[in-house]
Amino acid sequence: MVNPELHFQGNLLILSDSHLSSGTSTELTETEIELIRVLDYCEQNSISLLLLGDTFDYWMEYPGKVPNIAPDFRNRLQRFAQYNTLASDGSPNKAPRVVMITGNHDNWTRDYFPSIGIPLYHETLLGKWPDRTALFLHGDGLKDPQFEFPRPLFHRFLRHPVFVTFYQAILPETVGLRLMKWFSEKSRLHSKSSNERLDLIAKNLITNGLAKVIICGHDHLPRRLLLEKGLYLNCGSFHEQRTAVFYTNGEFELVKWEHHQFVSYH
Repeated sequence: MVNPELHFQGNLLILSDSHLSSGTSTELTETEIELIRVLDYCEQNSISLLLLGDTFDYWMEYPGKVPNIAPDFRNRLQRFAQYNTLASDGSPNKAPRVVMITGNHDNWTRDYFPSIGIPLYHETLLGKWPDRTALFLHGDGLKDPQFEFPRPLFHRFLRHPVFVTFYQAILPETVGLRLMKWFSEKSRLHSKSSNERLDLIAKNLITNGLAKVIICGHDHLPRRLLLEKGLYLNCGSFHEQRTAVFYTNGEFELVKWEHHQFVSYH
């Protein structure tokens, strides 16, 4: 399987695990407010954005319907996606301003995100610059056996088109979304991903020559590991730690959102 490729121009912010919900929790509302400020910051500083999965919790599109989750953030995201800037040499910037990879909490998509100008991927994405290349994935597993990183069986069941079709056929939208939102929140609170497992997967992918830089999220622990043959970074959780990965001047670094700007994270 050939990984989809995108050629980026300039700086890129990679952000994972925001877990925006349709609930009224003050904590989640604060996350949405800060994400809107992040979009303002990226627009003002000509920074592109890669959302690396679990941006929403829980996202499922019924046919012809858009879930009522974080509408203010989505409206701002749409404006950001359509915002046009110039590349460093003054030519039109044809690279997408925002790209999305889905995670295990928000992969039940249809046409909504592409319709507002956001390229959407469910597995991996190979990001390329003139001086660097990086493989992006959420971190819950991959379908392609070449990666030797299978998703848990239950996750594969939930993603299967037959399950989604049956689920949406027997449950109306309101009931179906409420049930899956409840299940998603319970599974997030009671399941802890193994940090060691993702570290090992990243090391194996680099050792096997599939990438020199691996960037993911999923387990909510921000870290930057310099390996013998490459580099592995985990964005951590923007919902919990306000961390992200930032690419600039040929380097990937961990950063933290503080006082309406990104600073180095140590």
